[in-house]
Amino acid sequence: MEDDRRQIKIGIIGCGQAALRGHLPALRHVSGAKAIAAADLDDHRLQRAADRFNIPRRYTNDSQLRSGCLRERRLRPKHVRQFLALVRGRNIFASQ
Repeated sequence: MEDDRRQIKIGIIGCGQAALRGHLPALRHVSGAKAIAAADLDDHRLQRAADRFNIPRRYTNDSQLRSGCLRERRLRPKHVRQFLALVRGRNIFASQ
């Protein structure tokens, strides 16, 4: 098991198509990164994405998710890998 302190913990704000088809599938292929939180105003959309990608923390209010993060960056799916390489060892979240 990977050392939890070295793992990049990701929170996703917005669980629509960009997250389902871009951010979350891309994170499955990034060693050392894990989506641990998600937020969406639509509870059904939130639960669907969190269940599909095994995300434990779920929020219907993005400010609750933001309150636990040390750093924020907005990402596009094609930039996820490059950005994660730059911030190794930091807790971040991405939004669409």
